[in-house]
Amino acid sequence: MNALASVGPDRILDLTYAFRRARLLAAAVEFAIFTVLGREGPLGVAALAARCGLHARAARDVLDALVALGLLLRDDRGLYANGPDAARWLDEGSSDCIAALVRMVDGNERQTWSRLTEALRTGDRQVTSNGPGSGFTALLADPVRLARFAAGMSAGTLPAARALALLPLWGGVRRVLDLGTAEGCLAVSLAATHAHLRIDGLDLPAMCPLFDAFAHRHGVADRVRFVAADFLRDPLPEADVVVMGRVLHNWDLPTRLQLLQRARAVLPPGGILLVYEAFIDDDRSSAAHALLSSLNMLLATEGGADFSAAECAGWLRGAGFDAGQLIPLAGPFSAMVATRLPESEASRGQRPQH
Repeated sequence: MNALASVGPDRILDLTYAFRRARLLAAAVEFAIFTVLGREGPLGVAALAARCGLHARAARDVLDALVALGLLLRDDRGLYANGPDAARWLDEGSSDCIAALVRMVDGNERQTWSRLTEALRTGDRQVTSNGPGSGFTALLADPVRLARFAAGMSAGTLPAARALALLPLWGGVRRVLDLGTAEGCLAVSLAATHAHLRIDGLDLPAMCPLFDAFAHRHGVADRVRFVAADFLRDPLPEADVVVMGRVLHNWDLPTRLQLLQRARAVLPPGGILLVYEAFIDDDRSSAAHALLSSLNMLLATEGGADFSAAECAGWLRGAGFDAGQLIPLAGPFSAMVATRLPESEASRGQRPQH
């Protein structure tokens, strides 16, 4: 008997229809189902539909599909409530809520990923200012879309930022520079955890109002500062620790090496560079999130791609750092902790690996 005859198509069917689950989740966030239930639940189908604006024809199927996916609970009276994951991560009344990430990915990536076959055929970026999707220049010029993007970045950063804030390296640190800070999720997480830190969040000028509002909302505006600059061209503030969170994967290799050198120039000997990414595993066989992220860089950037921790360590050593430690953070993210070597030691470092 052919061994393949006993293998069902379930995995293939799950992958084929996966987009339906993603769209349902995004729609549930858009209709605030999880937030309404967090505030007013448990609720029956009619009451919940009325509060969320769901059409009567759609309501029961939507809610029961969310039950089947494990996001909602339904009791024997037919009342719906948030499941544990939804209560923590999707109710916008929760301090852990990442619904903004769902909103951003659905709004920014769904259309772009419909052009994946074209990108695979040509190797060309599919996000442009005038073509399908929208370029970053256009995003910066649209305050509504920029706010959605920045909020999504904060939501995606939140678990890793909290894990970074708990690392045992901040006691002897005074000045921190967060490159590509967006709303300042990491800056705010550090300031909320370590009162002695003074943190500069650096990003393009359009992000400044969003950063300031985020810092005020979390009560740390006196200990974080927005620096309006282009980190590829403008002078960078000096710091004891520089953080690059999900920054390097946006750029081609020469630009990555340039950024590492620019970070080194503003650190003292013994200063720390933290690079956190969703690193690809060394044999490129199991880190699906990072590999799909790399394809997203193909779609969205001119030369960006994700990479392994070993590749990153080689670049760091070539740039004059001792890349000594890889620390798991949260979800798919890990941090490479690199120490700036004195000039005498840095000159003996390895050449960057291409």
